[in-house]
Amino acid sequence: SSSSSSRMAGRPARILLTNDDGVDSSLLVPFIDALYASCGGPGACDLRVLVPDAERSWSSKVMSRFQEVSMRATTRGGGGGGGDGGRHHQVFTLSGTPADCAAVGCYHMQWGGGADGQADTGGGGGGGGGG
Repeated sequence: SSSSSSRMAGRPARILLTNDDGVDSSLLVPFIDALYASCGGPGACDLRVLVPDAERSWSSKVMSRFQEVSMRATTRGGGGGGGDGGRHHQVFTLSGTPADCAAVGCYHMQWGGGADGQADTGGGGGGGGGG
């Protein structure tokens, strides 16, 4: 599998989680927890969560071709009642669509120890360099 080959190369598997329900989805934290559990815990994989800042259902393939999109960091979880064990998860939100989240997460977000999640989010979210 690709995750075992990346671990054999000395780096954790990279996982990008996005959705179309946005940052306030009731399923976001349980899904983050399940991903961490399946990969062996927070240190065993490099999980980035980049989701729309609001619900964008039924617009998953739409891209913000000429609009600037902005990203911000926030946290989710920590309530203790959602199965997250009280952990806070770092989540990044994007003012664009789910497709913008995928493009920015794959092509513009820093990985491998860059937990600040900095990204070049200039217009043209298609991964070709943007601005």
